Amino acid sequence: MSSFSGAGDIKVVVNKRNLGVGASARVGVDHSRGKYFVRVDADDYVQPPFLSMLYNVLRFCPAFVGVSCDYFLTDNDERVLSVESFKEKGLACGLMLRTSYLERIGSYSKKKKVFEDLDLFERVERAKIFHLPVPLYNYVKHGQSLTDRVSGPPTPVSKKRKSAR
Repeated sequence: MSSFSGAGDIKVVVNKRNLGVGASARVGVDHSRGKYFVRVDADDYVQPPFLSMLYNVLRFCPAFVGVSCDYFLTDNDERVLSVESFKEKGLACGLMLRTSYLERIGSYSKKKKVFEDLDLFERVERAKIFHLPVPLYNYVKHGQSLTDRVSGPPTPVSKKRKSAR
């Protein structure tokens, strides 16, 4: 983390205790000063053009509140196990949203230690998420992730949006 401390506008925020994924993402949004927010899990990684491609979609397409990309399901040795579509098996990590939109829908839940993505997708207007059908995110499947320990592999997110009213 110390390597980021002198890197321009990057601010390192360390929780004093383990808050869980949802609450930690919420802390990140709360400390964010940028127009866009994207979360990458600690054990995952992204392809070099990830940020610039997602950023440019939102920059030039103001009607969209977010942009998603497809992802590689990989193992610890970076071998690609499969290519997954965000439309079929959406992940909240790798999803870039406008910070103002995240704040408007209530951001990430402070109460969700796991499955924060399911909670977030209950409130996100999926029709306003641009889908970039290019795998730019690497979701590492190693059997030791928090999601694996709690429930098994990621569950496809329903395409139906429940009303927030």
